[in-house]
Formats: sequence, C-alpha cells, structure tokens
Amino acid sequence: MQEAARNSLKVVRCRLAFVAGFVSMCDRTGTRGQDARRRSRLWRLGDATLTAAALAAALLLGGCASPRVLRPFTSDGCSLFPDGDTEDPLRWSDCCRSHDMAYWRGGTAHERRDADTALRDCVLARTGRPTLADWMYRGVRIGGLPLFPTGFRWGYGWGYGRGYAPLSPDEQQRADELLAPYLVNFLEPSCERP
Repeated sequence: MQEAARNSLKVVRCRLAFVAGFVSMCDRTGTRGQDARRRSRLWRLGDATLTAAALAAALLLGGCASPRVLRPFTSDGCSLFPDGDTEDPLRWSDCCRSHDMAYWRGGTAHERRDADTALRDCVLARTGRPTLADWMYRGVRIGGLPLFPTGFRWGYGWGYGRGYAPLSPDEQQRADELLAPYLVNFLEPSCERP
C-alpha cells in the first residue's frame, strides 16, 4: 500500500513538473509589439515565479525516474478518438485495444512503429477508409510519444520516464502474466497483436 502511495506521489510530481515546464515556455507578457517598459513589476514578479517554477520542475523531474514495476493492463479503447462511427459505435475498438496492449507493454521505437502500423492496417481493414486509418496513424505517432506523461503514451504500463527500452526476458514474462487476466475476461481482439 505504501508503495502504491509513493508511486502515486511520483506521478503527481511528474505531471506538475510537466505543466510547470510548459507554463514557463508561454509568453505571459501579452505585449507583443508594445514597449517592454510598460510591463509592471507584477509581470516581472510573475516571470520570476515562472522561472523558479521551471527550476523546481527540473528538480522534481529527477524524482520521476520510473519504478521498474509494470502496472496491470488497462485500456480506454481509442484514446481521445471515437471507437467507431455512427453505423457501428465500436467498429474499430478492437483495433485500439490491440494497439493499447502494445503501448502498455512498451519497448523499442521499432516496436512502436510496428504497433502504429498494425493499428492503421486494422482500421483500414475494418472500414475500407484510408483517410481515417491515416489520421489515426498520424495521431498515435504524434500523441503517443513516450516523453508525454499521459495515460496513453508508449509504455504507459510503466512509470513515466522509461522511454524506448527493450523488455528484458523477466519483464516480458511479467507483461504476459499481467495481460493474461485481461485476455481471459475479454475477448481476444480480432486484429493481430503487434
């Protein structure tokens, strides 16, 4: 239980650091094209605060090193995208679940590209719509990068920070063990696992 609480705290710290980093990159002046001298002391204080927050974020990211523990498999279907169309609301949801299995497990950049290609091919086979399949492919290629601290990034079953790393034989065995209950409780996706 304490391990779960520590891991949750690490996730919160990582997300706060990520947000602080993005905020520090924003142009908060709102004075493009205007004289910079018109900025008040309050704005300068705000800029200093953001700089301090960015430095704190860098320090916090040091605590984001992932525990090398794989969490049980979860899937939300087609993250941030419909699972189907108006005719069949779950038309390509199995494609997404199969894709989620690969993303949860993680691995190398080559394995990720194979998983994304398998998603595109599966959606194309289900729908016959190459434009839809290409948009989904492009979406996962951009949105699924392992550097984003999201619940749908490459290797999301691991703590944030794993990146592209091949699974050791022990990690592969653990992933298979954790995936087995999901496959027993739910139908095996009809598209091949990448």
